[in-house]
Amino acid sequence: MNNLIALLGRGDAPTDALEDYCYWLAQALGRAGQPMEILRVPWAERGWFRAMAWLWRESRQWRGRWVVLQYTALGWSRRGIPFGALWVLRVLWVRGVHAAIVFHDAIPYKGTRWKDRVRKAAQTFVMRRAYAWSERSILTVPLEMAAWLPASQRKAAFIPVSANLSGAVAATKRDRLRSEGRKTVAVFGVT
Repeated sequence: MNNLIALLGRGDAPTDALEDYCYWLAQALGRAGQPMEILRVPWAERGWFRAMAWLWRESRQWRGRWVVLQYTALGWSRRGIPFGALWVLRVLWVRGVHAAIVFHDAIPYKGTRWKDRVRKAAQTFVMRRAYAWSERSILTVPLEMAAWLPASQRKAAFIPVSANLSGAVAATKRDRLRSEGRKTVAVFGVT
């Protein structure tokens, strides 16, 4: 069985929730017998031209494999205009890769300034193209919330991930403890 590849854009600092998500997903898939490799396209460190050359070399052996692009607007752009994600998808298409996308930012950024409207239009364009060019798409919000999706959403699925998932796990644990008659403590923070 071929390894899945989770493909990330620029990392976030000091912590990277997307990388953490991919790490935990790789652990779970590994236990189920499906290994997953995590790679990061180094566009922020090397620039887009060198990053695409890196991806071209790396993807040489990927024909027929599944690559899951992890989409956030700032993961593929410094200013939230993520055309780089489309360049990555084109390289994968030329290499004969099966491309799936997890839209972690499935709703474009809002704002009233002209810059915000341009950014929103670019993000909507990129998400529509990425959806069209992928074989499968996963959204972290219910599909009806993503107004940019086409009427036929045959390639799209809603799967709550990341922060949404931890709440479900915590609720399950809380319910189990409650059924055993044990007290639980809830801890939360607001920043």
